[in-house]
Amino acid sequence: MLALLACIMALSVGFTAPVAEAASPDPANELMRLEGRYALGQYPRALDGLEQLLSSESIDPQLRLQALVLQGRCYVQMDKAAAARDAFKEALAIDFAWQPDPQLFTNEELVVFNAARAESSPTVISPSTDLNCPSSTPSLVASGVFAGSLIWYFSARSTANTRWDEYESDPERSQELYDSYDDAYSTQKLASYVSVATGAATAYLWWRYIDGKKECREVPQSGSRTQLLVSPQVVAVSYRF
Repeated sequence: MLALLACIMALSVGFTAPVAEAASPDPANELMRLEGRYALGQYPRALDGLEQLLSSESIDPQLRLQALVLQGRCYVQMDKAAAARDAFKEALAIDFAWQPDPQLFTNEELVVFNAARAESSPTVISPSTDLNCPSSTPSLVASGVFAGSLIWYFSARSTANTRWDEYESDPERSQELYDSYDDAYSTQKLASYVSVATGAATAYLWWRYIDGKKECREVPQSGSRTQLLVSPQVVAVSYRF
């Protein structure tokens, strides 16, 4: 009877084991396991696991950064400085502000990491050349048009007043003088409408420019991030805010 039960248990284990192996591990747990291999000095085996982990499309960017850093550290321990710098550079491309913990990294790892940082550089876009930043050209052009319309208005007003004075001083109040005044007054009204329209457009364009410039220069704030850092002596979890 005991032999029969043992056979049944052995068969059940044999059928369930492939199912467990087929299940894909959680990326965070897998990274923790690979960090353990690093801590034990099993660098080639850790690199094999990291290659598979980094090939996953569903891995979180911050988890990818941690995996790349661990990959670089493994390469350093295997005296492959060039490969380590490439891994560190790829990690810095995700977050250039990321900093290693000097208490967890070895001196060799810090030297290679700093060399990778020196060879890399963050992408900095000047607000004046950023395509998302507004240009002051439309506002300046509108201001010029508005100034011209004001000059036109005051000139037309002066002409209309002159024509009216000529009409008032004429004893006969000739129709010709009145028609001349009427034409000048119509021009004055048209100039006033244009001045109001261009003034409103200029104010709107300057408001959009100032508001857009303010948003363009705002620096996005980064949220909290978790780093899994491993040294040959200890596996530590540190939080950076």
